[in-house]
Amino acid sequence: MIKEAILKGDLLTAKEQVAAIDFSVLSDLLHELAYETGDLVCYTFVNFLIYSQGESSDLHHLASSLLSHPLCYIEGAYRSALLHSRRALELSPEDVGLKEYLLLFHIIPEELVSKEEAIEIANMVLQIDPKSQVAKNIISRYE
Repeated sequence: MIKEAILKGDLLTAKEQVAAIDFSVLSDLLHELAYETGDLVCYTFVNFLIYSQGESSDLHHLASSLLSHPLCYIEGAYRSALLHSRRALELSPEDVGLKEYLLLFHIIPEELVSKEEAIEIANMVLQIDPKSQVAKNIISRYE
């Protein structure tokens, strides 16, 4: 099973097993495993996939999500998550969801995305999706 292979550090076996599943299933599985165990190996596995299969916005977003949600208690997790989030957006610059996700890094206590950048991103999102509640919330903070 994939979870056992990941927890044992058998990343090659886990990689072979995830080749047969949908990406959303992989994402759910890794989030569940990270919440259950708090084990950093979930994130390590995503990095292994990034470097063995090639970069993709989906994999970078998954890495960011793992670090900024179930593994957020780890020192530096949000900073690393932001790097992955920015890379995901570089790889898929038109993805509105990735732009909205980047706004998370403005509203966390560390405020890793500045007010100015958050407003700029929110305005870009609203140009594409005028109904985006996430972007509207950022803009309304500073009116």
